[in-house]
Amino acid sequence: MLVDSNGKRRRRRTHDAAFKSQVIAACRQPGVSISAIALEYRLNANLVRRWLRREEHSESDDHSRIPEVDVTPSPAPTTLVPVLVKPVEATVSTGEIRIVIQRPQRTVKITCPVAQSGHCVELLRELLR
Repeated sequence: MLVDSNGKRRRRRTHDAAFKSQVIAACRQPGVSISAIALEYRLNANLVRRWLRREEHSESDDHSRIPEVDVTPSPAPTTLVPVLVKPVEATVSTGEIRIVIQRPQRTVKITCPVAQSGHCVELLRELLR
C-alpha cells in the first residue's frame, strides 16, 4: 500500500490517452531525451518508456499484415543442359610446414614437407616430452 508523508493512503495516478499521446509525441522529436521529457511532465522515465514500447508494439501489429501476392510458379524448363562434372582427385600440397621455437639461448627451426606432416607431428611429440 502506498502511503504519503501525512500517513494517508496514496492513489495511483492515471493518465488519459490524449495525455499519453502528447508525451509520446514529445519523445519522438529528434534529439530529445526521454528522461528530460519525463521530468518535464513530472513522470517516471520508466513509465514513459513503457508507453513508448506499447505504442510501438501496437503500431507493429497494425502494419504486420503482409499483402497477398499472386505467386504463380514459372513453367519447368523443357530442355535440359548437359553439365560435365570432373571427379575430385586428392591433391597433396607441395608446401612446407615451418616451426620456429625461440628460447633465450637458442632458436630451433623445423621445416617439413606437408606430405610428411605425420612425421613432423611425431618429431614434435618427441621434442616436447
